[in-house]
Amino acid sequence: MEKDICNRRYQLMATAAYYDIDKIWISNLQYNGLYYYDISSGKTEFVLPFPKERHDTWRLHGKIVMQNQELYFLPDRSRHIHVFNKQENSLIAYDLGIQGRNGCKNAICYKDKIYFVSEGSGLTLCSIDIITKKIEKKKIDIEYKGVICRDMVLVEDKIYIALNGLDIIVMYSIENDFFVNYKVDGDGHGFGTICFDGTYFWLSNTSGIIRWDRKIENTMTIKAFPKGFGMTIIENGQFMNVEGFTDSFRKLEKPFEFSVFCGDYILFFPYRTNMVVKLNLKKGNLEEFYIEGEQENQESLLRKDRITLSHYLGGSQKDYLVFISIKSKAIYINPIGSADKKSLQKFFLKAKEPEDLPMYIHNAHLYQEEVDCSLEEFLDSIAEKKVNLEDEGKFIGKEIYNYLKF
Repeated sequence: MEKDICNRRYQLMATAAYYDIDKIWISNLQYNGLYYYDISSGKTEFVLPFPKERHDTWRLHGKIVMQNQELYFLPDRSRHIHVFNKQENSLIAYDLGIQGRNGCKNAICYKDKIYFVSEGSGLTLCSIDIITKKIEKKKIDIEYKGVICRDMVLVEDKIYIALNGLDIIVMYSIENDFFVNYKVDGDGHGFGTICFDGTYFWLSNTSGIIRWDRKIENTMTIKAFPKGFGMTIIENGQFMNVEGFTDSFRKLEKPFEFSVFCGDYILFFPYRTNMVVKLNLKKGNLEEFYIEGEQENQESLLRKDRITLSHYLGGSQKDYLVFISIKSKAIYINPIGSADKKSLQKFFLKAKEPEDLPMYIHNAHLYQEEVDCSLEEFLDSIAEKKVNLEDEGKFIGKEIYNYLKF
């Protein structure tokens, strides 16, 4: 099933999305705004701006989870946890109290708390109580300052955290309140993803896909990737595919952005590699999980350089796989127990009118220098709304200002 109401001139791009049966809730990537997409009508509606945030901001959130009919927007570049109450239509900001980019990529729900890792002031395991909204923070004891959290998974009452930069998996026992650092054989770059199939942990790095048996501290690496697997790059102005794990590939430090356990399969979503890879757990082999229209080209690579090096953002939420394409701006949804592409749903989020797009104009000022759009879109936004050009240099560059004014 595909609902394609795409008009790319006025299409929204999500930085995080949550599938809510009849709606898809999103935090917009390129400016401050909470939206929802009504699946039955195909309409996108603006809800509210996120409080205590600038209007001309981007990538505020890295993950959305829902508990007790409240949506929790967990911070990427924001310094707040935003909580949206669907019944009251209210949006409240809770200050996390951490300086710098939090960089949240995943979250764990356990009993009455939501856990995630912040990278803002060193690695910190944060939690928010969904009843009291009390925030707690626990420092993760890692000496290497360049380490960042890439992924996390819950097994029983324990959170396992994959790190980029060190070949260590951090375990936190929620019930007993202690950390353990497990040394895992790797390639020195750490691990980009982690998931659990009920028996083994599955990790990824530039050596391949790694099966880790925590009980006996043993690893096994799968290196036989599908034909054509590699990365897409622009070199000397030319678009090209580089097959396999080359030295250039290893400099990326991680081939995959996130992975999702789907029953008999695990899907690995690319960071700057050129395909989604499916691991068949019964056969132990890797194959491409082909998604029509998502192959990289020169235009999409240039867009990624401006936004994020990853091809997809997203992950799992309860019974569903939800991910966002940076190339097409589409949101994909699939039942978590299925790796069948026939059940993959694709949605485009489109604003109704140009006036709904503060990414172009907000409060009669231009914010165009931080936004990815075409010249046609830029000129249309000026023609369709009265623009204040008096604040020279405040919102637009001097040359653009002089050109538009005169």
